[in-house]
Amino acid sequence: MPQNVPHYFIAISIDEQTKKHLASIKETLQDKELPFKIWTHEKDLHITLQFLGAVDQKKMNELIQILRKVEKKPVFPVKIGGLRTFGNPEKPRVLWVDVEKTTEIGHLHKVITELCLEVDLPVDKRNYQPHITLAKRWQNKNMILDKNIFDSPKLGKLMIKEVAIYKINPGNTVKYEPVAVYRLQE
Repeated sequence: MPQNVPHYFIAISIDEQTKKHLASIKETLQDKELPFKIWTHEKDLHITLQFLGAVDQKKMNELIQILRKVEKKPVFPVKIGGLRTFGNPEKPRVLWVDVEKTTEIGHLHKVITELCLEVDLPVDKRNYQPHITLAKRWQNKNMILDKNIFDSPKLGKLMIKEVAIYKINPGNTVKYEPVAVYRLQE
């Protein structure tokens, strides 16, 4: 596939109030001077369901059509809160907010995965861990992560109301652009 083909992912959209709250937590963490190279912009906060990578326009059109099936799924709540990491706990690759792995979110991930396979798109086969990324790429080899940041309070409930396909624009401040949005049934 040519290099200029855009990259995409499918994710659960997060409401503006929750984004603002998460952004304030992120700012508090940034004030502690944690040496992450990349901090997620408030408008880019989401819960990934499936990373797609490079997708040509023909496949994207097929995916946009087939994902309409998720609009029949009902809205559901999940609990979010608590900080976690991927990678070395002292110098983590990713800092994220935990998202409760409910039956509903597991089912939504499974449906999205199956729909991607129907249009012959590759899918991530690793065990699904729903989360909201706050920061990536620890940079300071001499500093270790203070375990006290994990004492942060639970945020509460998040209503899962929509899923979107996002295009990744790496050069932009707000990197993720929704190209198709699917509202769940209320």
